[in-house]
Amino acid sequence: MPRTRTALVGVRNDSNRRQIYDLLFKKLDYITTTVSTQEKMLMLMNKREYDLYLAELDLGNPGSNDTAAAKNLYHSLENRIKENSAKFLCLCDNLTGLSKAYSDGIPACKTSKFISDPGKFIKIN
Repeated sequence: MPRTRTALVGVRNDSNRRQIYDLLFKKLDYITTTVSTQEKMLMLMNKREYDLYLAELDLGNPGSNDTAAAKNLYHSLENRIKENSAKFLCLCDNLTGLSKAYSDGIPACKTSKFISDPGKFIKIN
């Protein structure tokens, strides 16, 4: 029997987006926990370990291209990512934000590309 995978998903307070991510991850055999702020995401990250961390670039600040929240989340997981015991991906709807994320060293992809083929971006062991 395959191991149950867990994902912590930081997505703006939008029920449609939450449903989309929940369905996508269910198809990939992940159990998801969804939060709407960086603070809630950090709090849960400190309580337990997840296999995958997915965060929208503008988490907590809709429409922003500020990468501070994503950098903070990513750097708090850096050791687990290097050990290959966790994965992190930042999603963004616009090219300016993606470009900033890339230049800051944050793994990122366009939201629509992720939604169309999540398995491409999340390598499943």
